[in-house]
Amino acid sequence: MDDLDFKLLFESAPGLFLVLRPDADFTILGASNAYLRATLTERENIVGRSLFEVFPDNPDDPNATGASNLRASLERVLAAKASDAMAVQKYDIRRPPSEGGGFEERFWSPVNSPVLAADGRILYIVHRVEDVTEFVRVSRRSQLERERSEALQQRGAATELEILRRSRDLDEANKKLRQANEKLRAEFAERERAEIRFRELLESAPDAIVIANRKGRIVLVNSQAEKWFGYARDELVGQPIEILLPERFRQRHVGHRAGYLAAPHTRPMGGGLELFGQRKDGSEFPVEINLSPIETVDDVWITSIIRDVTERRRMEQERHASETQFRAVADSANDAIISADKLGRVIYFNKAAERIFGYSAAEMLQQPLTCLMPSRFHSGHEQGIKRFLAGGESQLLGKTVELTGKRKGGEEFPLDLSLSTWKVGEEVFFTGILRDITARRQAEERIQQLNQDLQQRAVQLEAVNRELEAFSYSVSHDLRAPLRAIDGFSQMLLEDYAGNLDAEGRNSLQRVRAAARKMGALIDDMLKLSRVTRAELTLEEVNLSEMARDIAQDLRRQEPERDGDFVIAAELRVQGDARLLRIALQNLLDNAWKFTRGKTGVRIVFDAVLDEDKHTYFVRDNGAGFDMTYADKLFGAFQRLHDVREFPGAGIGLATVQRVIHRHGGRIWAESTVNEGATFYFTLS
Repeated sequence: MDDLDFKLLFESAPGLFLVLRPDADFTILGASNAYLRATLTERENIVGRSLFEVFPDNPDDPNATGASNLRASLERVLAAKASDAMAVQKYDIRRPPSEGGGFEERFWSPVNSPVLAADGRILYIVHRVEDVTEFVRVSRRSQLERERSEALQQRGAATELEILRRSRDLDEANKKLRQANEKLRAEFAERERAEIRFRELLESAPDAIVIANRKGRIVLVNSQAEKWFGYARDELVGQPIEILLPERFRQRHVGHRAGYLAAPHTRPMGGGLELFGQRKDGSEFPVEINLSPIETVDDVWITSIIRDVTERRRMEQERHASETQFRAVADSANDAIISADKLGRVIYFNKAAERIFGYSAAEMLQQPLTCLMPSRFHSGHEQGIKRFLAGGESQLLGKTVELTGKRKGGEEFPLDLSLSTWKVGEEVFFTGILRDITARRQAEERIQQLNQDLQQRAVQLEAVNRELEAFSYSVSHDLRAPLRAIDGFSQMLLEDYAGNLDAEGRNSLQRVRAAARKMGALIDDMLKLSRVTRAELTLEEVNLSEMARDIAQDLRRQEPERDGDFVIAAELRVQGDARLLRIALQNLLDNAWKFTRGKTGVRIVFDAVLDEDKHTYFVRDNGAGFDMTYADKLFGAFQRLHDVREFPGAGIGLATVQRVIHRHGGRIWAESTVNEGATFYFTLS
């Protein structure tokens, strides 16, 4: 309930309401949309002005008393701090200049009600009216018909007197009597026909009609009243009118009926209240009732025209619920939602539209859509609406198109538009969903620039690869030759001149040979790393589980004397380069096998976990582990975290693994605790 927009609810209410300040001028503070339509006014032209400045008496009607009567009623409200219901008032309204100006005859049924603060002060006065112009006009026609009927009766009476006065002249009297009788029979026949027409009209009326006498007893009902209330006509005639009301309203209605008879006039019943009828079976239904007095020869009858508004109430509730739901959805949308009438004037402007275009909804309502586009597009937009109204077709309907919008400050920006149309009766309306695509355009431009940069980098990378290939060739051929010479001549010295060397000399030559062999191994590792980086990927489905089992079997065959369990999950399949993935998995399992040497209860696990629809693979061991402080050095070439004498190696394996994983669009990381093992995780795109 805290989210309700009470101003919007008030302005959208179906009744005709004004909110007045209780000052000397009775300043207008607010008006419902229905009131604005009924009085041919606009909110911005009346709010903040005096009620009587906006609605003066018709200067062409010297008998006009609407303004003075209304002011007297408002003064009574101020004095009594209570509602004041006025009789039906003739209070003409001013037509706008666009409709010819001047004043238009109108009749109203007003009720003025105070809104009190907790301390009894009057905060506001709510002025509510019902437009009864048409009803008054119908009543006038009924009065003319009654006057004609009375004239007929008077002429009949005059005829009878004339016959009596001329009775002495028998022949002439008989002649005139025959004439009078003929005329009288014609009048009676006409009266009978008029009564038949009245009853036919009564029976064909879509509303229930109940006529009661001064005592509140029903004297006449139509068939619609029988249908709606469930009574037969004979069951209603002679009964008090209150039989048709719910029990809780009957006692009060007797008093209201007496008050109406004191000054009977045509008006709606229960202004501002919800009225209910009660059927014979006790069920209730909502109604609207209009009252009108009928003067008979010796009494006053009251005609009640009753309308069942059940379906209308249901439709209003559904419409209100639908509108509330639509506004809730539309106001929470990230895209602008704008509706316009067939003239291109804005009738709805959601919060996202306010944010995107910089206008408030109040600023845009009834403004042309051209406010939201650069001036160079105005003519095309107007022609497009005319073509649609003429032929019912548009190139924009059912499509998403890119257009240019204009913000309040004049800034132009790109947007996507999806357009649809809808009808209320014969009126055509348009609704557009607009999305600011400035960020998307900028992203597309950035992507285009990145693609250009990538093309340039690809050219540069190709050149670097060619240089790397040349370097690899040089390392492979130019460095190996001197290393072989060093190793060979050292071997010759040891074999041919061993007797001339002491133990220290021989040891030095052995160390020279070992260094040469180590240098050769490093060159081999560098070449392997280079080949991994430069190798072209061949993507296929790879069963990592089978690959890991083959590697584990090879490790066991190399050291059959070692105990240890390999736990390998089944059916871990990926898309990748089988040769490179084998190199990566070989290095990870080799490391796990190497760093668990000397441990009891060795357990090496290869498995995967699913996280947010993506698999993360891991190799876990319970070996030596490492200090996480130095984890950033793990994947550097020739970086080692353990003594080479305890765990031999060149420090190139994990660097190779990282390059393989990166080539597959993934990443690799590790977690470990010293002497408790390590876990290496990796992903693949």
